[in-house]
Amino acid sequence: MRIISYNVNGIRAALKKGFIDWLKTNPADIICVQETKAEKDNVDHKQFTDLGYHDYWFSAQKKGYSGVAVFTKIKPDNMITILPIMKLTFTILKGIKIPPAFYRKKESG
Repeated sequence: MRIISYNVNGIRAALKKGFIDWLKTNPADIICVQETKAEKDNVDHKQFTDLGYHDYWFSAQKKGYSGVAVFTKIKPDNMITILPIMKLTFTILKGIKIPPAFYRKKESG
């Protein structure tokens, strides 16, 4: 299993610079991005699902600030958001779980 953490410094800018082309190279099973600076509705997230990724977004309350997203080819068993934390739990093989992943969002730029 490959997991990547990537600070995109704005998902819309990253998309314009080839983020989808990079995803097409199958770089990882789980990609955790920070500093999305957008809400899920501001982005054509079908681009991600067409590549086989489940996408989970946790945007900052103030538009244009911070935010995180997770793109995963392995569907999480569970996803919980409790401000300011998003928690994803995965089972990679029957009976084998990886520890929960926590993603904290920050509210200021």
